[in-house]
Amino acid sequence: MGTFLSLSGVINGEGRAVERSIGSFAASHGGVFEPRDGTCDDPDIAIVTTSVGNTTVLYPQHFIGWDELSKHLSIELHAPVFSLHIHDGDLWMFILFDKGEKVTQFNPLPDYWEELEPEEKANWLCDVDAICQRLPD
Repeated sequence: MGTFLSLSGVINGEGRAVERSIGSFAASHGGVFEPRDGTCDDPDIAIVTTSVGNTTVLYPQHFIGWDELSKHLSIELHAPVFSLHIHDGDLWMFILFDKGEKVTQFNPLPDYWEELEPEEKANWLCDVDAICQRLPD
């Protein structure tokens, strides 16, 4: 079996604010988010970690709403948020949201699941300048 990971990367996102925003997202979907200690060894919990002013959320193995939650985080926190996904160890992809708007996205194999038209493939080419405008330093 391959590696399946989904994450959000919140630029300049304070950990507690990210946790509160995850809580509001969960509540709006009839769920609950309760911070507690855990490790990556438990595939059924989210891991929230902050380093150098940025916060990363590693989602539980069966959670599929990483894009929707990343967009939500970007709206509530008024921050750029990367929604990242590694699929079966075959490809990685991301979408960058800023204040709820999709800024750019990248997938090295955009027709991994099905053949796409050239225009659709081109939509997965990253706009590096758009990223650089949103990342300090």
